[in-house]
Amino acid sequence: MQFLKLQSEITNKSVHNIPLTHEELKALNVASLGSGWIKLHPETADIPANITSLQQLKPGLPPDIQNKQNNLVSWEKTNWSGACDKEAKLAKPTLVITGTDDNNYMPHGNALILASKIPGAWLVQIKNAGHAVMNQYPAEIGKILNTFLSTTSPNN
Repeated sequence: MQFLKLQSEITNKSVHNIPLTHEELKALNVASLGSGWIKLHPETADIPANITSLQQLKPGLPPDIQNKQNNLVSWEKTNWSGACDKEAKLAKPTLVITGTDDNNYMPHGNALILASKIPGAWLVQIKNAGHAVMNQYPAEIGKILNTFLSTTSPNN
């Protein structure tokens, strides 16, 4: 809950062009990367002093998209009961990738539940990765995707 509050406050400030504190940016960055990655790469937890906005930290995430994501999280809390029962009906090859340290954005345990519901789903857990697993281990993710795509087809 504390992380969701932080995320909401950062979104609100970003949408209204209010500078973020160094502590807010660092907390968001550390949550995205996960503790295992930070232990292996402590320098990645540092945020340069001249970065004062989420747009500088994550230029690919414009404020309007961030706001929509935040609104979706709020909506999900009260309006959505999940889709776990529908996954069992998926008839396409499915790959679920998670970082074992993704515990703030989307707890990695959810990936285990998701993969267990989908017949034949592949589950890949990347050790020492957080929510930013694709940015943290791009070469490994590429190999995993190539293997998955080369050994599955939409008709399987």
